[in-house]
Amino acid sequence: MRRVFHGDHVLARISGRDRRGRDEATIADVIARNTQTIVGVYRSNTPEFGILIPENPRITQEVIIPHSACGGAKDGQVISAKIVQQPATRVQPVGK
Repeated sequence: MRRVFHGDHVLARISGRDRRGRDEATIADVIARNTQTIVGVYRSNTPEFGILIPENPRITQEVIIPHSACGGAKDGQVISAKIVQQPATRVQPVGK
């Protein structure tokens, strides 16, 4: 689930069953990305980038915001960020 945001459409395949007998699935491909902007609290932790903590509890990934793309946002402000790089299995999403 690190590859997608809540609301994205995916192609999934059944990969097995859990101990209660229910089907389990894995994401085979992302069909449509529905999340283009995210609202949340901006945290400036390092000199190179800040982090956007999403306001929506269904979005679990933190979005990296480079300081060159933060638009002068200060630590603790609520901001809206456009997603410029979607999440991947081992890569966090990037916004501006």
